[in-house]
Amino acid sequence: MNGKSVSLLKALTREQLLGNYPKLSVYVALYILIYFTLSELLLMIKVTGFTVSVLVSLVQALLIDIFTVGFVRICMRLIRGQEINIKEFFYVLKHDPDKVIILAFVMWVFSTLIQLPILLPDSVAETLGLGRGAFVFAKCVLVSAFLIVYIYAYILLSQCYYLYLDRPECSVKEMMLLSISVMNHHKGRFFYLMFNVFGMACLVILTFGIGIFWMLPNMNVLMINFYEDIKAEFDDVTLR
Repeated sequence: MNGKSVSLLKALTREQLLGNYPKLSVYVALYILIYFTLSELLLMIKVTGFTVSVLVSLVQALLIDIFTVGFVRICMRLIRGQEINIKEFFYVLKHDPDKVIILAFVMWVFSTLIQLPILLPDSVAETLGLGRGAFVFAKCVLVSAFLIVYIYAYILLSQCYYLYLDRPECSVKEMMLLSISVMNHHKGRFFYLMFNVFGMACLVILTFGIGIFWMLPNMNVLMINFYEDIKAEFDDVTLR
């Protein structure tokens, strides 16, 4: 159950992407264009309250994830030696988009929990009889706690989109149960993998965004290689 080391997965990723960056750069550019277009369109909605703000955030997350899975499909087909074209980018729209929307909603709920303590008004401190410093400290503790919950949930559910692409016959519940069951044995390795992805994201900042044409393919192919490494274990899971 140990599988390939992260170092080996990174080496495999570099080998698979060698010479394929120009081909993938078109899809990266399209993904960026869609991401910013959706973001700008949603920003045009006049946010007048907390509820509207939350709903706008939800819609943005759901729409962007639809095209994120499309990009993942392109990367998956590339490393498997299959043909890739523009229609793969919009794959989700014609293949049970409700499944991706539900999965994206679940992760959005966990990510939104992190923001809730920050949004607590100062009047709560007065109600609880807390000083300013104690209230800020309490907020930090809550944010940290929810962040840990989010990371844990993300790790356990991290394989759902790959299962959606590979096992279209599975329901959302089955995909979640499969991912949780298998990832229970790989939490530490995947957590270390996330640190490597975080390093890639830092490179994008250092290159003023240009590095995203390198980062997005590397990040996705690395994650896909992790999935390929544990894929056989999903066949051994008995769902109840």
